[in-house]
Amino acid sequence: MNVSMPWRGTSHPLTSGIDADERAVMIFMYGGIALAAGFAWTSLGKLFLYTSANWSSGISIRLESTYRATSSEVKVRLYDESAASAVSSSELTTSGTTLARSRTSALTLVDGNEYRVQVGVQSSAGAIVGASLIGLPPS
Repeated sequence: MNVSMPWRGTSHPLTSGIDADERAVMIFMYGGIALAAGFAWTSLGKLFLYTSANWSSGISIRLESTYRATSSEVKVRLYDESAASAVSSSELTTSGTTLARSRTSALTLVDGNEYRVQVGVQSSAGAIVGASLIGLPPS
């Protein structure tokens, strides 16, 4: 993978947009990874051990990522390494060519399981800036 920083000299896309009442855990962040064409899921970042006691009761956990496609599609998902499967409803997809931030609906994580971000590219290329797990308080 080639490394690029398409936002150098501007504010970083992951440093804004988190409200004061949201809790974020960065599970993958890099200076921008250029993704090669040809679809295959690629694991990124370090493992994240989910411990439910570290999250307040009623918190809604979501995956958020900032990424883009060159053309075609780029996909981001949360992968449960302990269960060896993708987390249900965690896949984000974009065909947009400018960096954009997307967030999933509420995810169900298993206490004690380890998770990591995976990305996939369809027939073209793209880039991912980072991904976070966001905890939203009950409304």
